[in-house]
Amino acid sequence: MAAILLRLRPKVPISFEDVSVYFTKAEWKFLDFKQKALYKQVMLDNYRNLASLGLACSKPHLVAQLERGEGPWAGGRLQSPGAARRNPRQGDTAAAAQRGPQGRGPAPRPQRPKGSEKRYLCQQCGKSFSRSSNLIKHRIVHSGEKPYACPECGKQFRRSFALLEHRRIHSGEKPFACDECGKTFTRSSNLVKHQIVHSGEKPYCCAECGKLFRRSFALLEHERIHSGERPYECVHCGKAFSRSSNLIEHERTHSGQRPYLCDQCPKAFTGISQLIHHQRSHSGGRPFACRECGKAFRGRSGLSQHLRAH
Repeated sequence: MAAILLRLRPKVPISFEDVSVYFTKAEWKFLDFKQKALYKQVMLDNYRNLASLGLACSKPHLVAQLERGEGPWAGGRLQSPGAARRNPRQGDTAAAAQRGPQGRGPAPRPQRPKGSEKRYLCQQCGKSFSRSSNLIKHRIVHSGEKPYACPECGKQFRRSFALLEHRRIHSGEKPFACDECGKTFTRSSNLVKHQIVHSGEKPYCCAECGKLFRRSFALLEHERIHSGERPYECVHCGKAFSRSSNLIEHERTHSGQRPYLCDQCPKAFTGISQLIHHQRSHSGGRPFACRECGKAFRGRSGLSQHLRAH
């Protein structure tokens, strides 16, 4: 397993403290079981690698902690114990610094240099982080691991918050409400997008037909109507789609998943659009009306078929 290493200053002998990562108790609580196990394995591998090169004289305190099954924090500090050993007079100077010049009042707290803000480096992509816990979370991207599984449908996620948002599909919870119209959403980002509806702004224009859109991605999807591009292909049957959402709904026909449940009858559907169309059979809603004769339909497809008759 590749070790987590910090940026090392050149021409300085490598010690375990140079490649060790410490947490506070608060940071440690944010890691799940698998991330903690990964961290422990990486730290132990770091120590064994240095020992095999003859660079580890005695067993570090952190290694002993991990072998005893203890957490890797050192009091509340983020600094490693080795840093204090390398500066033996640090405790004396720290007290003097707190008193300020001539001991009159506290001195201003020095700011960290910008270069030291992100000192935890990913060896696979070079991205750096200010916290070791963020680096460990980031490494899941490279491993492809998705440890958070939905108990309802089995779908897996890399992040716990993504699972939390997904589970609202099953529960029907929509905690984000629009102040203008009261419409609710499962995600705050969807509420922000929706609020543009009230402004009426449509800044994105199709160069082919002049149709306007509120979102750049909506224009991109629309342009595929003109180009015929269908970049989203089903791995099961080869059917292709112009929208990723259509592919996701289609793939449920293979898996048998029907996560969208009607709250008025036992029926379930593979896509939200199908559920909305079905719910109009209960409410009697017919929002799609023919401009020629006034006849109304529950869905856009019904109106399209009717228009061919004219």
